[in-house]
Amino acid sequence: MSLALLASGCQLAGPLRTSDPTLADVNEAMAGETVRLHRAGSSGYEKVSQVSLSADSVYYVPGMLRPYDSYDGPVRQMPVEAIDSLQVKFNGGGGVVGGLLGAAPGVFIIADASSTSGNCESIGCSLSSGIAQTMGIALTVVGMGLGALIGNAIDVDVQTVYRRPIDPYLR
Repeated sequence: MSLALLASGCQLAGPLRTSDPTLADVNEAMAGETVRLHRAGSSGYEKVSQVSLSADSVYYVPGMLRPYDSYDGPVRQMPVEAIDSLQVKFNGGGGVVGGLLGAAPGVFIIADASSTSGNCESIGCSLSSGIAQTMGIALTVVGMGLGALIGNAIDVDVQTVYRRPIDPYLR
């Protein structure tokens, strides 16, 4: 596994990597993601899924819908002039970093207990070393899980993938 893959986390679609995106770039960035749809003249946003932007309309499914979920209702359509902007919230890979940092104390305990177990001459010493290794493994697993959850929740990137007018995206 490459270091770049570890650093990027587990995202299906990446944020826009160009400062001059086309309509195809915007649609690719929104693929499989929940999108924040900001209506023109409104200060709030609506969470929508399966968004597709064309030159004159935006098509979407209301609410948060994962790629493997099914939706039986009609796909909604809105004129592109009624949209002020579209934003996508991407995870930035903080879960990987948080998991690795959370595992560090447990790994330290395992390494310390393993290094002392070779010098044990009594059953009590061996037993305490084994208990320390077991506790280190448990701490590693719990720390990794909690670190991944916290890191994933904290490290997010909200990127505006479309802002009206539509003309610059139509090249």
